[in-house]
Amino acid sequence: MKDIALLEAKCADCGRLFGHPSLGDFAYGEVVLCTADGKHYATVDAFNEFAVQVHALVRSGGTSSIWPALAALADPVAGQQFTTSLHCPDCGSNNLEYWGGQKVGVACVPEASFTAVAGLSPSLLAQHMALAISQAREA
Repeated sequence: MKDIALLEAKCADCGRLFGHPSLGDFAYGEVVLCTADGKHYATVDAFNEFAVQVHALVRSGGTSSIWPALAALADPVAGQQFTTSLHCPDCGSNNLEYWGGQKVGVACVPEASFTAVAGLSPSLLAQHMALAISQAREA
C-alpha cells in the first residue's frame, strides 16, 4: 500500500467531480491503474520481477508499451479489470473534462497483483497476455 495524493478530475459525460490518485509528473517506472468502473485503483511498478518478464514479451512482440499489458494481466478487483485510463466512478466514462486538478486528499492505494498469471511459463504468459489485451480493447 502506498499513500498517494488525490487530484481533482471532472467527468465530461456526467459532470461529476472526483478525486483520483496521481503519482505526479516525476514518477518513473510506476503508474496508477484504474478499474473500468472507476471505483478501484492499484499501482504497478515496471521494475518488479513479473513486470520485467512481461516487458521482455512485449518487446519481442514489436511494441514498447508495457502498461496496457500489465493492466490486462492484473488480477481484477470486484470483478472489474484494470485499465491504464482514468474512469469516472459515477458513470464509468473515460471522457474527462480535466484531470490533475487541485489536491483534494490522500488515498492508500494497493499494488496490483498478478497471482492468476505469475506462475505461467513464458509461452503461456504470452498467449494469455495477447488474449487479455485483445479482450481489453474490445471492452
